[in-house]
Amino acid sequence: MPPSDSSPSLEDLIQAALDAYERSDLAALDELFAAHADRREELERALGRLRDAGLLGSQSEEFAIPERLGDFRIERRIGAGGMGVVFAAQELALGRPVALKVLRPELLFFSGNRRRFRREIEAAARLSHPGIAAIYSFGEERGLPFYAMELLHGATLAELLQELSGQPRGALSGADLWAALERRGGRSVPRPPLYDGSYAATIGRCLLAVARALAHAHERRVVHRDIKPSNVMLCLDGRVLLLDFGLAAGPGADRLTRTGSQIGSLPYMSPEQVRGRSDQVGPSSDLYALGVTLYQLACGRLPFDGDSMAQLMYRIANEAPVDILSVRADLPPCLVAILARALAKAPGQRYTSG
Repeated sequence: MPPSDSSPSLEDLIQAALDAYERSDLAALDELFAAHADRREELERALGRLRDAGLLGSQSEEFAIPERLGDFRIERRIGAGGMGVVFAAQELALGRPVALKVLRPELLFFSGNRRRFRREIEAAARLSHPGIAAIYSFGEERGLPFYAMELLHGATLAELLQELSGQPRGALSGADLWAALERRGGRSVPRPPLYDGSYAATIGRCLLAVARALAHAHERRVVHRDIKPSNVMLCLDGRVLLLDFGLAAGPGADRLTRTGSQIGSLPYMSPEQVRGRSDQVGPSSDLYALGVTLYQLACGRLPFDGDSMAQLMYRIANEAPVDILSVRADLPPCLVAILARALAKAPGQRYTSG
């Protein structure tokens, strides 16, 4: 029986499965299969094609790519996500290093992914801000869409959270965050003033930079919709950059989304995203996700947890976050107040933009 109009598309289900694999969250994958038992066979066939192509789980390291794409010579693989694989490359005509993001080939078989990838390019191309990673060029070679952007040196907040895992946040300083960044970045350079002072002050300044980048995007009617630690990079030159506009919504994007679909990464979704109310998702949803990211940086944990996807979704939509002062009683009152407003359930009670 074909899915009803209100059911998630195969593309949605595959994306959710890819996100679960990326997080090594097998429990979430089991939840996904159980929630869509009538489509399990269809979904498993699609995931089987990904696995056979070496693009699922740890096998994704074996993803084969031509030595050249257009004017770019591929050098090495540096990262991957649900939609694309990123390579370090050389732009031959200009002799400059770039990061080249290529749409995963197997996703071309599913409707909407080429359009979503194009939307990522178009959204980023409308923006010009020092806190947003700029796109240099884009193209398609051998049926593979790709785009080139600046090759960045540093680490994402997700990588730094791993680096700081197990360390009491109250004992950290800004210099400790910088040391973790140097370890991840693989080089030692002079410490920028951004990392002076306390850990709380440093993460506040870092996310203020992200908020300013978001304000620029929101002024141009672009809503990111997937703010999370892996989409924020701290660079060794002192910059804080917002990455990956693959789920961004702008003018005309309503034809690509619908009420009832969930867009984003579950732990960072706003209540309206969890409820599938895409018509309510706007700038305040981005600020909510930024609040979740700040909470995680400050406390070393997320504001909501759950034993299942369903329980986590219910808590995000209906319950108050874990009291931050019960986790970090030493946090500055101003930071506690910022988090309380950023994580309000109703969009109208939150910050409206950066």
